[in-house]
Amino acid sequence: GKLLLCDLGGSERLKKSESSGHQRKEAIEINKSLSALGDVVEAVARRQKQVPYRNHKLTQIMQDSIGGTAKTLMFVNCSPARRNLSETTMSLMYAARVKRITNAGSPSCLPSSCGASPVSPTRRTLGSTASSASPFGFSPARSA
Repeated sequence: GKLLLCDLGGSERLKKSESSGHQRKEAIEINKSLSALGDVVEAVARRQKQVPYRNHKLTQIMQDSIGGTAKTLMFVNCSPARRNLSETTMSLMYAARVKRITNAGSPSCLPSSCGASPVSPTRRTLGSTASSASPFGFSPARSA
């Protein structure tokens, strides 16, 4: 399996943040990445034949985590402050777009269709070794 953690930051309102120089460039790049991800999410949700994964490095990296058989979680931080209402609303609208993606429910290769046994002998051996050691699968080093 593969675990991909990605902190997308937030949409940056340049006028509100009054950022300049390097921070301004970074905010622009965050907005570009979120826009590209939004385009990919929209294409996957609509089941379009062409999905624009190549439009941004972020979407290239996340390609196998969006749609298909991947399990994807998105956390949205919302501010209770009235001054952040527009950003919170936009974040929730973005999350609603992401929620429309429906992943295929089955893996592309089930053990029975690939000729593999459900639990291999190696897995059984590793399982028995791990359970006798500790819950983490290894014995902690003892200090002298």
